[in-house]
Amino acid sequence: MSWDQVLCGVMGICICSITIFGQTANTVVGAGYTLPTPITVAPGQVITLFVQGVGNNLTRPVRADRLPLPTTLTGISVSMQQLYGPPGDIPLPLFSVERFETCVPPSTECGKFTAVTVEIPVELAPNIPLTGRPPNIAQLVVSENGVRGGAASLNPMTDSINVLRSCGTLGAFSPDCNASIVTHADGSLVTASNPAKSGEVLVMYALGLGLTNPIVKSGEPTPVPAPITSALIGFDLRPNAPPMRPRPRVPMGGPIPQPGLLFVGLVPGLVGLYQINFLVPNVPSQTPRCEGEVRSNLTVSIGKDRSFDGAGICVEVPDRAATVHGAENDSSNALGPSQPKATGSFVPNTIRFPLGSDLRHLGRPLPSNTGATPPGRRIVVLGSRRRRGNSAE
Repeated sequence: MSWDQVLCGVMGICICSITIFGQTANTVVGAGYTLPTPITVAPGQVITLFVQGVGNNLTRPVRADRLPLPTTLTGISVSMQQLYGPPGDIPLPLFSVERFETCVPPSTECGKFTAVTVEIPVELAPNIPLTGRPPNIAQLVVSENGVRGGAASLNPMTDSINVLRSCGTLGAFSPDCNASIVTHADGSLVTASNPAKSGEVLVMYALGLGLTNPIVKSGEPTPVPAPITSALIGFDLRPNAPPMRPRPRVPMGGPIPQPGLLFVGLVPGLVGLYQINFLVPNVPSQTPRCEGEVRSNLTVSIGKDRSFDGAGICVEVPDRAATVHGAENDSSNALGPSQPKATGSFVPNTIRFPLGSDLRHLGRPLPSNTGATPPGRRIVVLGSRRRRGNSAE
């Protein structure tokens, strides 16, 4: 995967091209090394479209205030068509629409664009290699007040993982993408000043892990008990290490459980957000501490069939004379969605998840009963990171 970012976010979301929107016909609308379409997405993925030519009258952000999510906000709607699956248009659930300018700081010469955050329908039929089936042809169309815009092609995948970060379209639109959304059991963020400990259970948040068992309807909040999915996990104790595709452990007897991976599934009450609960491995005493140029000393990677992503975090390094016990087998505080362990602080409110709220609730233990084209209109790019870890590249 590549952190070759221009915008990163929510969710750890990045895009691989610089997208500039203008208000005149001869304005640059994109640049980079790959085309912005087709857009790689998975069923149920939350993603942001940057659209030109709609929402020109918006004066403030408009966010969904109810569940199930609506399919229209301020007259703006998005629909999907595909070769397989249900015929006709499939409406997309909408989280929010928001107007932005192309300059920092804004000025009268800036162009404007509208960010439309949606959930890709779970009805999306992903392309699976070696099945012999012709590729699914899928497209998105943005409409305003019933007037349809141009279509943008999709690249349907079984998964397109994006680990949540504190910047970008679903964060705070901050250029700093070093703050991964990984929390302690009490809900506080894992940071250099509040590092994790060997043997501790942490929670990481992500998007795009694909369908769960059971499947949750598009736009519907995750029920209780929480639906689950599968994934691989990998740990890298090199300082500032990038995420890498985890390698499966397949002995002669077949696959065995992933050490350290305790739970992978949707977050109850929310739409499209996954949580990964994992056990921090033992950290050798010679591991560099998080200070100076060392921004992280443990990188946790999550992978599935077609993609991977990860988060660099800070872990407390024991003194050379100290001995750490129990990290390999201590799963007594597995912190599944049905096993909250503590109350405490929460993710800062500069980090938000669509539905008009922020991510502060992610830092709170879950309840004990939870389970796991008119002229000028075009979709320019989605806020979905393209990375080396995506086999569609």
